[in-house]
Amino acid sequence: MSSYFEKHTEVFPEGFTTNSHFHDQRESKKIKGLIIRRIKLNNGRVYEVVPSTIMPYLSGNTQEVSKGLLLRHWAVPYEVIAQLFGKDAMYWERLEESLGRMSIVR
Repeated sequence: MSSYFEKHTEVFPEGFTTNSHFHDQRESKKIKGLIIRRIKLNNGRVYEVVPSTIMPYLSGNTQEVSKGLLLRHWAVPYEVIAQLFGKDAMYWERLEESLGRMSIVR
């Protein structure tokens, strides 16, 4: 991880150093089988580290929702996407809106 930190310091939170350490881990309640790890910085702040294959706010797996979100490019209504891929229309609307609130580190 130190080589990534040295090359891309701008994407890491303030206070992150190569001496930051693993804090703990837990299984997600929203996505079964997903392990969420946390790191603790030297300044005491704790951040979750979630795989990039997971949508913001643990709302879904990117592979599972990509086709439904692709249909929004052509303004397919949320109700139609819900019929094709499951969940309800509000789920797909919230999922699309969450794309603007992505965070590299939570």
